[in-house]
Amino acid sequence: ADLCYSMDMHVVIEWLNAVFSSMDKELKAMGSKVVKVETFQNLILVVSGCPEKSADHAQHCARAAVLMKKAAVRVIRPDGQSTTVRIGISSGSISAGVVGAQSPRFSVFGDAVNTASRMASTADASSRSSISVHLSETTAGLLKKEFLEEMRKQEGLMLSKRGDGMQIKGKGFMRTYYWKGEGLPTSPKMRAVSPVLRGASPLLRGETSPSMHKFWGDLPLPDASLDYEAFGLGPSTPPSSCAQRVSVASYFEI
Repeated sequence: ADLCYSMDMHVVIEWLNAVFSSMDKELKAMGSKVVKVETFQNLILVVSGCPEKSADHAQHCARAAVLMKKAAVRVIRPDGQSTTVRIGISSGSISAGVVGAQSPRFSVFGDAVNTASRMASTADASSRSSISVHLSETTAGLLKKEFLEEMRKQEGLMLSKRGDGMQIKGKGFMRTYYWKGEGLPTSPKMRAVSPVLRGASPLLRGETSPSMHKFWGDLPLPDASLDYEAFGLGPSTPPSSCAQRVSVASYFEI
């Protein structure tokens, strides 16, 4: 948002297109495990669990968060600084479809989407040298020990409570969790965005357009045998609200 006040909007759009395009490449490599639903201004929303059903939807979305963050921070902002990104993930029931007849737009709805947005807006910014993913308690409880250990070894990521909880706008008091790592390996190759628009942006040339996806799907209940206490989550059990459409909504705020 700060760039909108200090730079030409065409340059800002070119930068955002470069960031989103780099993240899209990582999503494409993951196949149908994680689907990008929409982008809005400086936000991107991805969902796991639809259309491909998977009991590991939380892991898929968390892995995507790491890969997409690495891709995003390699793009230099128009003001010469490194791009940063705020990441939030939540899990729960959602509904999806195209709403309206005039300029129809595919959307997803549900508490999981709203909560993921709140997780992102209250997250610490991830940079080239660190990553910080803000998780709802539901998502933290769905991340399996084997996956957390794998990511700890590969990326230095550790799961921990965010204090004793916090007030979240529109949600009230919530216990949330941080999945953090410092000094993560990041490719030294940086992609610069020209401070002067020279007609090189495929977005501005109209060569790219957002794709629309329609998907519906039900997933089974989360694994009730997960060792929640091993990660400081307490004696909580998987929420019954996840019994029907279960997905993980992940918001990225650039």
